[in-house]
Amino acid sequence: MIRDFWDIRQPRLFDEIQALRGKVDETVWRAIDAAFRVETKVADRTSLYLGGRILEGGADNDEVYSFGTFAYAFGGVRVRW
Repeated sequence: MIRDFWDIRQPRLFDEIQALRGKVDETVWRAIDAAFRVETKVADRTSLYLGGRILEGGADNDEVYSFGTFAYAFGGVRVRW
């Protein structure tokens, strides 16, 4: 989306986001997407993991005022063939 709309082409997403500074007013948008995961090996090719994620963001401008927060936990089993 950054490449299509703003015509910003950088090798890393972080660099593309940094290139947006000055093009978009920072009071208009913000986003947080953070995750963590803990994994432990229970057998030679099997491990268990637990984690969580929070996604927060929104917009505040003349047309839209909307913010949302989503938080969830996840877990699973990983088996390597």
